[in-house]
Amino acid sequence: MKPTGEEQAMRVAVFGATGFLGQAVMAELARRGIPALGVARGLHPSGTLSELGFELITADLSHPPAGLGEKLSGVTHFINLIGTSRSSRQLTYHQAHVGAVKNLLSLAGDLGVEHLVHISVIGADPDHPAAYFATKGEGERLVAGSGLSYTILAPSLMFGEGSALMRQMAGLIYDLRWAIPALAGFPRRIPPPFFHRDAQRWLIIPELDGRFMPIFVEEVAEVAVKALTDPGLKGRRVELVGDECFTLRQLQESLAELMGLMWKKPLILPEGVARLMRLFIPYSLMPYDREEAAILKEDLTADFEETRRVLGRTTKTLGEVMRPILREWMMVGRPPQLAREAG
Repeated sequence: MKPTGEEQAMRVAVFGATGFLGQAVMAELARRGIPALGVARGLHPSGTLSELGFELITADLSHPPAGLGEKLSGVTHFINLIGTSRSSRQLTYHQAHVGAVKNLLSLAGDLGVEHLVHISVIGADPDHPAAYFATKGEGERLVAGSGLSYTILAPSLMFGEGSALMRQMAGLIYDLRWAIPALAGFPRRIPPPFFHRDAQRWLIIPELDGRFMPIFVEEVAEVAVKALTDPGLKGRRVELVGDECFTLRQLQESLAELMGLMWKKPLILPEGVARLMRLFIPYSLMPYDREEAAILKEDLTADFEETRRVLGRTTKTLGEVMRPILREWMMVGRPPQLAREAG
């Protein structure tokens, strides 16, 4: 696609450029011919960026290195994708969602950046009891009060080939041998003896009451790039969702069906009971820790019509995108492992 005159005059810096959403944003910028560069902590492969012809600057915005401003000289627009779904000693929620935002806003002011597109999440609220959503909300508040021209995009769960959550869920379904019989029939293969060293662990999933309207990562990337120049999106917070709504149970079952493994059923119990059973049942597995459970409890839904208006069309369904990806993973044995996202 040939860039407009305004797009040709831009130079965009994408922070968190090698992560799941970051790679989709860089691909969209390349498709539209917009000059850009990537900034990342250097924890993920950067081959995709070099293939697209983009420079990658290695920098941790929670502790920005000296001279970063000089390396970004000439940049006119920022897209901030920095975030993590799990707090760790290496990168806490506060460092990723608040500290990095403060440093990025200071950098934007020094460079005279014309517009900032900031990626948050539905449910972000500084007063939220869960640290993930509270720090995301504090980051939004900093952006909105910065005095810079901005757009805040708050998507629901995102899916696509590089999604760590989708790979985790698909991997758990693939590995599950000892299963609760489903309506489609009993398990097609007999589980190994429960005491055998190769026996597959029970998969115990806490019954979390969150609802999700997952959206294709490339569509979020498209809106993020559109927001760089669209005057109708300036100064706004836009929630982005797909046109399907799932509970965690329904999402697991949909992925199993797409994989052709509908007979595999996890054991889904009330959260308190699940955590108690985890302590006493050998070969058991609780796939989500407390932090991830707090995210999956949230109601990550919104009015789909707003997404349709901003995108200019309807969104792709989970099945459209994930069916061929899941079947490809199945052909090579099981869904490949993927490091957790920390842009």
